[in-house]
Amino acid sequence: MSKRKCIICNKEIKSYHSKPKKFCSKKCQIEFRQRNITIKKCLICGIIIEVRKWDNDRKYCSRKCVGAGQSGQLHPSWKGGHRKNSLEWAQRNPQNISKNSAIRRARLWKIDGSHTEAEWESLKETFDFKCVYCNKKTKLTKDHIIPISKGGDDYITNIQPLCSKCNTTKGNRKENLLMISGFVLNEKGQILFQEVV
Repeated sequence: MSKRKCIICNKEIKSYHSKPKKFCSKKCQIEFRQRNITIKKCLICGIIIEVRKWDNDRKYCSRKCVGAGQSGQLHPSWKGGHRKNSLEWAQRNPQNISKNSAIRRARLWKIDGSHTEAEWESLKETFDFKCVYCNKKTKLTKDHIIPISKGGDDYITNIQPLCSKCNTTKGNRKENLLMISGFVLNEKGQILFQEVV
């Protein structure tokens, strides 16, 4: 038998258990709880919660409310949202989006070679900003003569300007539309001159 005093009224408690009691009665136990509890409202749903003294920084009633209270704009380190900023940047820099995706694709496919934007602009100028296949003056896309999926590289000598419709039609076939349209190429595939018909 262990002897101990009640935390609230200081009466002596007789305990026959291995775990000693803290209170002499249920009344003292309830009073202890009331002394150490403060009442707060959940910041998300507004439910009234009892917060113990040692857990005084508690602001939410459940894990669900904790998740809702610490995400997005409610999170303490919120800086305006990455997605919003990245969308604005993408609208201001459309040429960089395609360039960055091409660099990423080149890394994934382990493609040899690369070309600059100046080389691409020069190639378009060579063809008077027209599609090599249909000869229309529209927005041009880069087409790999020998497709990357079939071992082609990303050097400017393996690229021809096509409109999106012709590029889609060509698909991943090894079809050199430069030869079809009257350009004479050397053994490396570089443009030498255009035949006049």
